[in-house]
Amino acid sequence: MEDFDFLDDDVEVVDIVEYGIPRRIYHRPNYFEELDEFSFFKRFRLYKNTVMSVLLRLEHDLEYTDDRNNSVSPINQVLCCLRYFSSSGHLMQTADFMHMDVSTASRIVKRVSQAIARLFAAYVKMPEEQDFIREQTKFYAIAQFPRVIGIVDGTHIRIQSPGDSGYPLKNYLMTPIRNPNTRAQRLYNDALVKTRNSIERQIGLWKRRFPVMAYGLRLNMDVTKAAIVATTVLHNIAREMNEPTPPIPDGIDLNELNYLIETENLDIEAIENVNTNWVQNQIVNTHFGGTTEMCGIWAVFGSTSNIHGQCSSTFYKISHRGPDAWRLEYDQRVKNCCVGFHRLTIVDTIYGMQPMKLHKYPSSMVICNGELYNCKRLAEQYGFEYETYNDVECILHLYHEFGIEECVKNLDGVFGFCIVDIAKRKVFLGRDPYGVRPIFKVLSETGVLGICSEAKGLIEIEHELKGDRKKVAPLPPGTFEEYDLLENGTVKLVRSKRYFSPDLSPNAHTDNIRKLLTLAVRKRLMADRRIGCLLSGGLDSSLIAALLVKEAKAANLPYRVQSFSIGMGDSPDLKAARIVAKYIGTDHHEITFTEEDVARVLDDVIYYLETPDITTIRASIGMYLISDYILKNTDTTVVFSGEGADEVAQGYIYFRDAPSAKVAHEDCLRLLQEIYMFDGLRADRTTAAKSLELRVPFLDLQFTNYYLSIEPELRQPKDTVEKHLLRSAFEGTDLLPHEILWRHKEAFSDGVASKKKSLFTVIQDIIEKRMPEPFNQAAVSKKYPHCTPKTKESLYYREVFEKSYPDLAENFLPHFWMPRWIEGITDPSARFIKHYAADKK
Repeated sequence: MEDFDFLDDDVEVVDIVEYGIPRRIYHRPNYFEELDEFSFFKRFRLYKNTVMSVLLRLEHDLEYTDDRNNSVSPINQVLCCLRYFSSSGHLMQTADFMHMDVSTASRIVKRVSQAIARLFAAYVKMPEEQDFIREQTKFYAIAQFPRVIGIVDGTHIRIQSPGDSGYPLKNYLMTPIRNPNTRAQRLYNDALVKTRNSIERQIGLWKRRFPVMAYGLRLNMDVTKAAIVATTVLHNIAREMNEPTPPIPDGIDLNELNYLIETENLDIEAIENVNTNWVQNQIVNTHFGGTTEMCGIWAVFGSTSNIHGQCSSTFYKISHRGPDAWRLEYDQRVKNCCVGFHRLTIVDTIYGMQPMKLHKYPSSMVICNGELYNCKRLAEQYGFEYETYNDVECILHLYHEFGIEECVKNLDGVFGFCIVDIAKRKVFLGRDPYGVRPIFKVLSETGVLGICSEAKGLIEIEHELKGDRKKVAPLPPGTFEEYDLLENGTVKLVRSKRYFSPDLSPNAHTDNIRKLLTLAVRKRLMADRRIGCLLSGGLDSSLIAALLVKEAKAANLPYRVQSFSIGMGDSPDLKAARIVAKYIGTDHHEITFTEEDVARVLDDVIYYLETPDITTIRASIGMYLISDYILKNTDTTVVFSGEGADEVAQGYIYFRDAPSAKVAHEDCLRLLQEIYMFDGLRADRTTAAKSLELRVPFLDLQFTNYYLSIEPELRQPKDTVEKHLLRSAFEGTDLLPHEILWRHKEAFSDGVASKKKSLFTVIQDIIEKRMPEPFNQAAVSKKYPHCTPKTKESLYYREVFEKSYPDLAENFLPHFWMPRWIEGITDPSARFIKHYAADKK
């Protein structure tokens, strides 16, 4: 009898003894003393020293408090269990070899397995957070599979049926794709197999050391689990002791064992019947099927020993900007310098990665977060011979051909970059004209320079500078900076120059607005990944969505454009977006959220935004939730949006109260200059937090330059309608339904909320529960003299902000976003403006 069911109840065996069945008395051999080292190793799978090391950890657990098994010493208990692990799974063979009855052997295997399994935490370890970058880099080198910190694989072990056929598949577990039908899926499978080979080799070694894992366990479920864990612990101990794989023990057929090991496999079909793994889809579609766009850059110059120790952890804080690949590089030609890059997708795995270095310019490197739409035109215009398929390469060609100032002036796109010219001992930073792509810096008095796509990647570095520090601050849009790179790796600021100002030369405007906006959408279509759009049903997002669908059809994109709207209950945006989606023919997704969702994500939104600004935080709730939905439920990675139209085209309701056309025009320029701190910041951070890339055609340079050159009087609100000129440019085109083209303005944070209860009221109710104490304006003014909170809601935002970015509000936010030319307004919501209420009537 080899099934163990009758052995599970030890009391039954004792009763048999009490009724007079004579007890068998065994003379047990002392294998530990009697066998030579090789014979012992062959039979028990570990050397004697290793067995003694294990015994020292277990001896207390194996001592009996009664006389029942007093005759079996702790060493013989360990050897009994090891002998079972080295067998084909028949407990009677183990009992005969150890000169004991089967019931005793059964209890010993259970007891010793559970004791060894309790050592799991000491010998089976996940890497710590500080080790993530190192482990990811090592795994990436195998087959370019991204973000791997360890491998979990399955193997077939024959056991008694547990009576449950359900096997859950977690999002972090990657399995092969059966019958791959795209290049991306084939590349994924190939990389998965190569990466997984390392653990499959270990599984083979584990089963050869302990053959019972290949032949099968005839134990109840609790003991089965303990035995699997115990043999894993013993295998790792053997590796730690540098023990070789032991020879095949007597009674085991080598060919049969090899066959069992080599043919074991997971039931792939069973796994594939589980719900789709969105993480797997994301990796397939972005990492193995796309081109480089959104990413995160990071660098430190003049690193001290304290800062050097922070590099990995600070670099990892912006990994959400590029979840598929990374590189952290130390160039020996530059002392105390570290340059890092997080990348969203990969095609050119050798030369497409950053920091980018070219054969033509071996002493220079560049890291860039951005998209450059004119890289092909630049190659044709100046005869550049590209070595890669990455648009970032044109930065190095422009810099070496014309210098840094002409380089940034020639770029058409969105970007934040850092060039290191080792030969000339120079460092350059540059940012696009409207700051669509972020870049932060911290520069100490001693020349330590840190740069990063987001402030969170520099906070710990700033703290290490202690008394010798300047606070983290954004590089202003439309600006480049030049630094001398000193011999010790520190830098000296040479110049900081604003290279961009809008071209306001007068021009005819007839159909040029329509043509230029269409061109802005068209040039942003370049992507190997699926494109979608955010659709609120307002003018801005609807225009972009409609133009996107039109241009996608002209470009023969092999899929329908997906559109996404979000709201609470009966929100105006949900209703309007349905009308637009049906009219233009998108694959529409409607996301609803609740007050509980707002409470759940509020603090996370503030962390990712890096601002305490009231209206920015309110408006980011919906955009953060919709980005989370897109990431987890679709294969869309690039999303178009309507940001920038309000700043360019006087879209805010308060423009109806502008004192003059000239003043309104000047406020447009101010809004565009500050957009990187408000709407631009919101758009970037909420999408980047979920590894999406946002494209904003309204901030296209050609479009904005032209629109702002039109006479200010023509750009003002007309007939109580804001953005009248922009709407008129598309009148009669049938691009949108008439009621959408002339729909009144809704602020995003107001449009997503219910008509009965605004979003800011929902937030204020949440905050009241979290901060029930009365609001003390005098105390708050003393604590926060800059951008002083005037309400409990604003105070809550500031308190959460300060936890992650202490004392940095002045560097990040010069003032709150507020409507202008309206007296008595203390809240930024459009609902407090008289025109908003009048429009609703």
